Amino acid sequence: MPVDNIRMTSLAGVSPQKWTYGDASRNVIWGPWSEDWDMSLMKTFPIKESLRMQIRTDWFDAFNHFNLGNPALSPGLTLGGYTRWGVAAPNFGKTYSGSGSRIIQLAAR
Repeated sequence: MPVDNIRMTSLAGVSPQKWTYGDASRNVIWGPWSEDWDMSLMKTFPIKESLRMQIRTDWFDAFNHFNLGNPALSPGLTLGGYTRWGVAAPNFGKTYSGSGSRIIQLAAR
């Protein structure tokens, strides 16, 4: 099920005139905010004078925060989500992907 991105709307602009470029500058559309917390804990235990053992744990995306993907911006669409025929693109500005899975890694050496 798609999630609408509140930063984008297909009614935000109008299509440029035929055979001309629009007046929007480069990189005017940003994707949603992303959070990623990576953490690591380690402890070194002395066994002998020249021998040590280290136990460590790594947590990637420790808080398991779901990050939305970028909105759909199909090639051939102009600002405003209209094709050159004036028909609204149905998926313009909608987010269909995301990521956010915690990975825990344990190691001893």
